[in-house]
Amino acid sequence: MNIDKKITIDKSFLNWLKVNLRRPLTYKQYSYVLQRYANSGLSVLEFASSIATKKKFLTQFKACVKLYGKYMRAKGDIKKFTAFTILADSIYIQKPIRREPSILTDQERLTLSEKIKDIIYNTEDYNEAVIYMIIAFLMYSGLRINECLNLTKQMIQTQKNTTIIYITKDIGKGGKERIIPMNNKLLKLYEQFERLIPVNQDFLFLNRHGKLFTRHNIVYPLKKVYQKFNIPRYIHPHIYRHDLATRLLRAGASVAWVQRILGHSKLETLSVYAHANITDLQKAINLLE
Repeated sequence: MNIDKKITIDKSFLNWLKVNLRRPLTYKQYSYVLQRYANSGLSVLEFASSIATKKKFLTQFKACVKLYGKYMRAKGDIKKFTAFTILADSIYIQKPIRREPSILTDQERLTLSEKIKDIIYNTEDYNEAVIYMIIAFLMYSGLRINECLNLTKQMIQTQKNTTIIYITKDIGKGGKERIIPMNNKLLKLYEQFERLIPVNQDFLFLNRHGKLFTRHNIVYPLKKVYQKFNIPRYIHPHIYRHDLATRLLRAGASVAWVQRILGHSKLETLSVYAHANITDLQKAINLLE
């Protein structure tokens, strides 16, 4: 049976996607890959084959095919739902060879922590401090870059005498919320930074034009910081997550605790999920002291 159907990219499907995808960024990414598919003139499997080396696009396109099946089910067409579900499952995504994750060197970590502390404690200029505070949050909390750039004042809270970062469903990956106790070093930096944030400003991190940073336009400011500190390479924001996880595990933190802090949905190294309360997580995050 030939199951290589065509996806019809009409307004009703795009509207359905917009309603059913939790994050605006996900909708934007999926709309982009669907437009590329529509412009290609290829069938689903032909287009999947043409982007086989681009894992991110292929993964997103496979998800789009599956979502189109769900869209057809919502319209009452069970046959097309079944066909597109089978079609999505037939799109093969080759898993990359697992490499040892890149982390910060001891010198990079020392340079960043010392220089950032010096700037945050001594500046009176929000625009000067903001990029360094973004790096501090990445270093000490393990946030994903989009989570970090969308933090608001309301997400820094106090629970049971512990200052926490509350990641809400609208910015958490997969629409998941989580709580990260704030590392003591980060808390001290944040207390200094907080006094620089304009009173009527809700977001923690805005650029000089009063706009949110994005994961794309944050690249240039980060490069400028690394050049200023004589760090020869560009440290990708995700490296800070790898670095935090590695350091926590080396310091003796439970794998389950690290999973909770980073917000991973799977725990491949443990068969049973271990419960960790906020006190446990606070102890884990502060193993970095």
